[in-house]
Amino acid sequence: MDSTAWAIARDIVIVVYGILWAIAALVTIVVMLMVLGLVRRIEKRSEPILDSARVTATTVQATTRFVGELVVRPAASIVGAGVAVGRLVQVLAGGQPRARRR
Repeated sequence: MDSTAWAIARDIVIVVYGILWAIAALVTIVVMLMVLGLVRRIEKRSEPILDSARVTATTVQATTRFVGELVVRPAASIVGAGVAVGRLVQVLAGGQPRARRR
């Protein structure tokens, strides 16, 4: 092949390569737009789920506070009073003082 044939072949390869790059760019843009649409759809569908999760978290927080104020705190007070009365009886009966735990 002479130099003109090589030049024509080179030009054809360059043009084909350019067309392939343009197609690849278009495919990339289409895929990006599809992903964007999918993300928007997922975002719209996830809003009710997130709202429900927020309501559930608020309910759990309120229930925990309620149980803490009406069950745990009084129970702890009763146990503390029981321990204090037991210690008082032990001291009044002349029992040995307990060593402190560390």
